[in-house]
Amino acid sequence: RDEVVLPNTGEEGRPYLPYFLTLFFFILVAGLMGMVPMASTSTGNISVTATLAIFTFILINVAGIRKFGVFHHIKNFIPHGLPWWLVPLMLPLELAGMVTRSFALCIRLFANMIAGHIVILAFLSLIFIFGSIWVAIPAEAAAVGLLLLEVFVVILQAYIFTLLSSIFVGASLHPH
Repeated sequence: RDEVVLPNTGEEGRPYLPYFLTLFFFILVAGLMGMVPMASTSTGNISVTATLAIFTFILINVAGIRKFGVFHHIKNFIPHGLPWWLVPLMLPLELAGMVTRSFALCIRLFANMIAGHIVILAFLSLIFIFGSIWVAIPAEAAAVGLLLLEVFVVILQAYIFTLLSSIFVGASLHPH
């Protein structure tokens, strides 16, 4: 609350704090559950990360509309002092930028969660490819090391997704 959400959203972001806490702990618990043998992480599914990004996209707009109203929220997409002839060009670019931010949240979380599993699988598949004890021991050691690294990545990705979401909501609450 004091290190991530409030510095980025200000006091206007206090009503959205439960969303950010839920977001952080959902990503964290889902990622750690993926560390259990014979289980997979739900954030390794593009549908789950897309849903989280869509919820954040909705929250960005809801926060801006609640604070400024629909007309002024849309007006905030256009920088002040912009020549009138650039307005028709800037509005679609700003809207595309908002969609792109949410899309980047989705892909970043998905790719980081699935990448570790793929690399571990690649190391373990070396055992079956070469079938030698001299390959199996280093491959298993590398897989265990990467598994420990994945625990750190899970915590980091939960933090980054929540941080970026709070930054985007804060930008909607405090434009320019």
